[in-house]
Amino acid sequence: MELKQFRYSRDNLGYLLYGDSYAIAVDGGAPAEMLEFLSSSGLDLRWVANTHSHADHTCGNLELLEKTDADLIAFEVLRNMDQLELEGERITVIHTPGHTAAVEITAVHYVSGMIAGGRIRTAG
Repeated sequence: MELKQFRYSRDNLGYLLYGDSYAIAVDGGAPAEMLEFLSSSGLDLRWVANTHSHADHTCGNLELLEKTDADLIAFEVLRNMDQLELEGERITVIHTPGHTAAVEITAVHYVSGMIAGGRIRTAG
């Protein structure tokens, strides 16, 4: 499983997590760049998902879905999942509330790393 990171907006990151043939977009706010990478790498986008439902994390969803055969995993569904599987590799979904008082974040853990949307803050 590989990871490609895409910076967009002032301080946001989107990700493609991919294997040999398929990918999942997480926080797809850089759809043009993601689509170019998918095309040049010969990858099919299987899913579009978001770590949380803020507009700056969901802004690329529509373009990614319209230009591929991917399915949307809505945040409300993703946060209640334990895992996904992409090309036989397990992707663990970890519910981590606390981005803001009203927002929950879902972290996506895969074999060699983790994607966590929004800012990670520590107390103290």
